[in-house]
Parts: sequence; C-alpha cells; structure tokens
Amino acid sequence: MKYFSIYVFIIFCSLLMGSCSNKKKTQEEQKKEQFEDAFINSEELQEKAAHDSVFAKSKEYASQMEKTSIEMSKKTFNMKENDKLFLEFEVALKALKECTDKIKKNPELSKDNLFMENTQAKIDKVLEYQQSLKKAQLNSIEKKKFYELCHQK
Repeated sequence: MKYFSIYVFIIFCSLLMGSCSNKKKTQEEQKKEQFEDAFINSEELQEKAAHDSVFAKSKEYASQMEKTSIEMSKKTFNMKENDKLFLEFEVALKALKECTDKIKKNPELSKDNLFMENTQAKIDKVLEYQQSLKKAQLNSIEKKKFYELCHQK
C-alpha cells in the first residue's frame, strides 16, 4: 500500500508538471501571435501612411502607431535581444511569404506598382533583420535556426 501511494504521488506530480509546461507554451504561442498581429498592423499603417501624406501627418496615425509599438514592446519586454530579432525576422519572413504567394496566385499583381512597393518594403525589412542577425553573436543553436529560416521555402 505504501508503494502504491508513492507511485500515485509521482504520477500526479508528473501530470501536474506537464500541464504547467503546456500552459506556459500556449501563453508563449499566444504572445507570439499577439506580437505578429501588432507587427502586421504596424506594417499596414506604415504602408497607408507612405501613400497618403494626409494620413501620415494625422493624429490618428500617430496614435495607432504608438498603440501598436507599445503592444509589440509589451510582448517582447522580457526577451533577450537575439530572441526579439528572431521573432521580428520570422514575422517579417511570414509577411513576405504571404506577398509572394499572392503573386504566384495572381501574376497580375506584379504589375501593380503599389503592391510591388509594399512588397519591396517587406523585402527591405527582412534584409534588415537578416543583417542584424548576421552581426549578432549567436550560439550554435541560434546559428542553426538562422540558417533554417534563411533557407526555408
């Protein structure tokens, strides 16, 4: 009986630890998704401002950009600098991939100057993050992750 209760206690503790780690993962994933939403919102606002000078000078634009910047900062507050760069790089890559997928589905978009300017801005942002990560001091795991991100299809 004594061994049985010890065995049950060990199983209970391992289940409890497992549920705590799953909860933490989902919170991290949720944070990443919220950061991604704020990042995309920020990009959309910048694109709109680049093509509408009245909007670019408006209080609405300033207010919305401030709000998204604060949101992104909240989500990355406790992160190491390299982790922030990786997150930003991944989100920028995802946004660029969405643009290239749209062009593959609809080749006429490549003739749309506005769409291509926005795509070029996304390319520039990806290259900026890529250069920042190249200059950063990455450990072997981060180097492998960087290589995989740069060579994904």
